[in-house]
Amino acid sequence: MLAYATLLLLASLVAATTTEMATVEIVVDPSPPPPTRPFKPHPSHRLFNRHRLFVGGAPPNPENKPLPPDQWFVQRLDHFQPTDERVWKQRYWINEEFYRPGGPVFLMIGGEGKENPIWMVEGTWIEYAKAFGAKCFMLEHR
Repeated sequence: MLAYATLLLLASLVAATTTEMATVEIVVDPSPPPPTRPFKPHPSHRLFNRHRLFVGGAPPNPENKPLPPDQWFVQRLDHFQPTDERVWKQRYWINEEFYRPGGPVFLMIGGEGKENPIWMVEGTWIEYAKAFGAKCFMLEHR
């Protein structure tokens, strides 16, 4: 019925562009929509849904896993001005615990504030790293 109403509306709009007056007939189907099937996640979704979304903080470290050390590299302040020699130290972390040769590299770029290295041992992306044999880098964005 909805398709019928759409066709009538289109025909009316076409007729309205001519000099004649058009009549618009809208037919509404009063029957309820067909029932939806309950959502049944694919077995692979258990990997994706293991961790909850952590709002305003970092995930817990219930097993007291050791955190990787802070590392720093010297970064140019302005990459677009070759004469500007100002630099600053950018902080980053590496987790190679799950890396398999030929595996991917995951990069997490932090937000506008200070990063928490707990993300290098907890969180959904670490579960992905385990599954795919990835090396993880986290870069503090300042």
